[in-house]
Amino acid sequence: MAQAARGDVIQHMIGQAYFLRQDWHLPLLVADRLVAPAGTNIAMTDSIPLEALLLKALHIFFPGMQQGITLFLALCWCLQPICAVFALRSMGEKRLLPAIAVSLLSACFPTFLARTSHTALCAHWILLLAIGLYFRAVQPQGSSKPTWVLAALTSLTLLVHPYLMVMVGALLGAIPLSIFFREKRWKACRSSAAATLTAGASILLAGKVLGYWGGASGGGYGIYSMNLASPFWPAGSSLFLQATQAEADATGGQYEGYQYLGAGLLFLLVMLFCRKKGWALFRQSMIRNIGLLLACLALTVIALSNRIYFFHTLLFQTHIMVPGAEQMRSSGRMFWPVAYVILLGAVWSVCKVWPRAAPALLSLAAILQWADTRDLRQSDRMAEAQLLNPPLAADSHLFEIMHAFEHVEIYPRLECDATSLEEDMPLIYAAAYQNASVNTMYTARSLPEGACHLAQENPHYLDDTTLIILNGPHRLANASSWIDRTQASCGAVNTLILCAKKI
Repeated sequence: MAQAARGDVIQHMIGQAYFLRQDWHLPLLVADRLVAPAGTNIAMTDSIPLEALLLKALHIFFPGMQQGITLFLALCWCLQPICAVFALRSMGEKRLLPAIAVSLLSACFPTFLARTSHTALCAHWILLLAIGLYFRAVQPQGSSKPTWVLAALTSLTLLVHPYLMVMVGALLGAIPLSIFFREKRWKACRSSAAATLTAGASILLAGKVLGYWGGASGGGYGIYSMNLASPFWPAGSSLFLQATQAEADATGGQYEGYQYLGAGLLFLLVMLFCRKKGWALFRQSMIRNIGLLLACLALTVIALSNRIYFFHTLLFQTHIMVPGAEQMRSSGRMFWPVAYVILLGAVWSVCKVWPRAAPALLSLAAILQWADTRDLRQSDRMAEAQLLNPPLAADSHLFEIMHAFEHVEIYPRLECDATSLEEDMPLIYAAAYQNASVNTMYTARSLPEGACHLAQENPHYLDDTTLIILNGPHRLANASSWIDRTQASCGAVNTLILCAKKI
């Protein structure tokens, strides 16, 4: 089972599996049988609430549907190049060859390929779509419609993942700034400013109603950051095999700030800035899009955090933190929109700076990017193939035993001791597969309802529908306590001890 859902994917599947099989009720996103009896908000399991709500509306027609995580992952792969082409066309470049080049470069973008294990954060197509809407919104004499569409997208993105919402929100906020500095008139940006404020208000309200606010972060701002060398350091490259992620990870958590741009894009940047015309075009573009420049600078500062490293050298440190920084503890991710702006800007600019050589340069860049990401794509193919395996095939005997019970309790609870996380998550998924209530869950943010209470760890009398699973280094001692103090009968299955009511 651990192979069937790599990384955090199993967490997302569990939240959706419970949510889809319960009736509609308020609070809307709470799965009652997950960490029963309190329940768990599936936003805290990163189960893509927007997709979960849509699938739940259709669940009456597809009652056998367990989850839509694999479907969402496939959607991300399909929409990534499509939205990249949309963004490039929004910048004014509508020829076929640049469109093919940007679609290949975006589909082979290392940052995108490295996020497959976290399905919600694999939705980089939303960032590309937002960038495209930005460029349509700031066109001279343009309509305000793209701004309002982007405002709606920002609000909806909260229901995909809050990190993505912050990134898209930064692009939305860039629109009134760019228009104001370009037109030098407040009247010109009133509509876009109103759209931005409306999106902010709707996010605050939706977050409050749907239970997004109040989750406690485990901390880590300044650890899960971006290394200043990361965009240019070829970690994970198939062309530069000697380069490792550890060389650009000074904190032990900067893998979250993995931002390698890829050999193809770096090649385009070199070709672009080796000519004075390239630098001049860059300056002109920044002046015309000052709001986008400020948004990218702000996102970069957040990504670098309050401890800036270049490889393992500490360049700058301060105790000052961005407001809400602890909630964005994996701040290194915030560079993603900046990376895509660089990608789109490079393709667009090369067509202007090298008009005759552009076809050859873009073709070579696409080939380099394809070759450079061979190993990353192979890793993704293997992970996706594992996701399509029968989910309960790893230990059918254990799961058959679990199938006879309506309530599953795992001790120690993950909220109290997460050392057995890898062994416990498949068990929780098995409980979700049969819609049995479970008493514990690994969540992205901790909530008071699911906090560790030692009283909940004590033995209690069992009924016929409850199965106790003891795991961890103290399982033998715990089993003795259950046998001595309750009407329990225990036995070993693999490395676990299972207890049920004596017959």
